[in-house]
Amino acid sequence: MTDNQARNRPQIPVPPFPYTAEELCFESQGVSLCGTLTLPADSERFPGVVLVQGSGPHARDELVFGHPIFLVLANYLTRRGIAVLRYDKRGIGMSGGLYTESTVQDFADDALAVLRFLKTKAQISQTGIVGHSEGGHVAMMVAAHSTDVDFIVSMAGMAVSGLDIHLSQLGLHLRNTKISEEIVGRELALARERIEILLAEPDNSAAAIKLLEFFRRNGKLPRSPGLAIYFLSRN
Repeated sequence: MTDNQARNRPQIPVPPFPYTAEELCFESQGVSLCGTLTLPADSERFPGVVLVQGSGPHARDELVFGHPIFLVLANYLTRRGIAVLRYDKRGIGMSGGLYTESTVQDFADDALAVLRFLKTKAQISQTGIVGHSEGGHVAMMVAAHSTDVDFIVSMAGMAVSGLDIHLSQLGLHLRNTKISEEIVGRELALARERIEILLAEPDNSAAAIKLLEFFRRNGKLPRSPGLAIYFLSRN
């Protein structure tokens, strides 16, 4: 981000800042995660939050359409007396691991590990998670299974089930291609059936076999190249 770009977007913070910033790394499931911790300068004790990005391979600033959402948010919160720890997703930026092999559960485990790291700082009084989009879902997952979370904030997070979200987004995408409503309805019904197979079968190997049967029955393979290769290898 250049100085000219920052001036053209007045939200983007420009140094010097009235707070301190530390670049640091921490561990989650044997994976090194790296991020930035900003600390208020005018107080000895303050709450702290972990920022969790939405879906996609985001670094700590969550750059979306050229706008560093989390850089702006971290600056806003820290100026108001809240410590903020934002970090690169696994496999992105300075963090280790492989993003392409990570699940939402991995991201939830990472968020909890980062939160627990933040709690080790003597100045922190309370700890919470601010999650954007998929990060809002991650925040709920972590809070549901850990007493380390004092509060969460969901920014445009899911308010309905993952199945409903997926079908809604798929429907919007299909309709944008201008195909007939009959085809849209058929594709949504097939998508629902696929997901319900996964929801009903907790064993991954058994679910894979049932999905293979589904694809054979409907005469199509999954669009994802990785999944297609997997199912073809079992054929």
